[in-house]
Amino acid sequence: MEFSYKGVALIPIITFLVDVLKSLGLKPRYAPFACLVLGILFGMFFLECRDIRENILQGILMGTSATGLYSNGRRASNTMKEMKNKRENKNKE
Repeated sequence: MEFSYKGVALIPIITFLVDVLKSLGLKPRYAPFACLVLGILFGMFFLECRDIRENILQGILMGTSATGLYSNGRRASNTMKEMKNKRENKNKE
């Protein structure tokens, strides 16, 4: 299986599209499934492998990577908000 750099570039796009879907009403618990489906679709239609099974496998990898990117980004954002709130509370004392 050849590694496609196009697939790496598609991971943040998948994450963005799932964010858009969430703003349109997708429940957060379905976000990982949406990442996986979009990853498979992007793998099938945008990657240039000879074998469709390789494209689907790379799509699965893109979808699961996008899920991790989304989860870690959300966790980092929440941590930064907590740190900011702690600093503000400390300054008030």
